[in-house]
Amino acid sequence: MKVLFAIMLLFFSIVPPTYSAEIDLNLKDNEFAITFLPLNHGEAAFLHLPNNRNIMINLGMKQHDKMIVNYLKNFHIQNVESVIITDPQFMNDSLLKKLKKSYHLQHIYTGGELYKELKSKIPQLEKWEKGHQWLLTPNILLEVIYEGHEHHEGLDFSITSNQQRFLWMSSTSEKSKQSLLLEKLADVNIIKTANFAQLGSMSPQLLKHIDPQTAVILKDKGRMPDPEIMQLMHEAWIDVYYTEQHGLVMIKFSNQNYEVITVPMK
Repeated sequence: MKVLFAIMLLFFSIVPPTYSAEIDLNLKDNEFAITFLPLNHGEAAFLHLPNNRNIMINLGMKQHDKMIVNYLKNFHIQNVESVIITDPQFMNDSLLKKLKKSYHLQHIYTGGELYKELKSKIPQLEKWEKGHQWLLTPNILLEVIYEGHEHHEGLDFSITSNQQRFLWMSSTSEKSKQSLLLEKLADVNIIKTANFAQLGSMSPQLLKHIDPQTAVILKDKGRMPDPEIMQLMHEAWIDVYYTEQHGLVMIKFSNQNYEVITVPMK
């Protein structure tokens, strides 16, 4: 197991951003952060870059639009330059319109199936394939690790900065798991689990192959994470942050370490 250097800060004095809390990550040139929103269902996250650059990863569901806009305000986000859609079910047309109108959205990136479905309707839509690389800053690289066209498949990508590497997992098919087993992922520190860590979303072999220090699991109303996957993570000494329990989860990456910051929901 890799050496963990993570700091968990519980800000009990901060009310949920849906009220009036303000959060400033104060990123330096070589840093980035990811904020996982505690939605009842669906996925939505902010990728924060230096110089007030922001990217959204997935858009939740229509019923969460107001909540997500409140989070944008409380992070002082005035521009969302790009959106990454990893799975068709997290393509939220109503929020996308708001981002275009009020947040200067320029680019929308997705995988093959959604691209074929929506390319005629959304001029900004761009297709990513496995191996695609995006240099977010001179020191921060996003790379597509898997892009699937079949059921239970989507975009899986990593973000690397110096000694830190984060893996966003979306695909749960056997084909995708076998493909990821062939990738060099030993330097991954943190994963966002696919499909809310439900049954079949992670194999013991794949978890051992990645060997992360920390895992983030997003809440899915009415469904708990699979007990066997949770047990595997416990046995591997993986720190688990679950938005149902921890609320808002922010991870700030710097040169030598990362911090995990949670804001409990009241």
